[in-house]
Amino acid sequence: MAWHLDGFTAQESARAMGTTQAAVRQNLSRARTALQTALSLEKPCDDDTTRGAP
Repeated sequence: MAWHLDGFTAQESARAMGTTQAAVRQNLSRARTALQTALSLEKPCDDDTTRGAP
């Protein structure tokens, strides 16, 4: 996650860590989910009623 936030691409991270881009992307996804859970955040909803739309 830190490398991503520092601007590294999945390809650059994968090359540096000796893994695949798919593994890097999957780990980023898992890290985001873990962070959302740890911070008790909900995923954004596409329902217009949550944004005050009529």
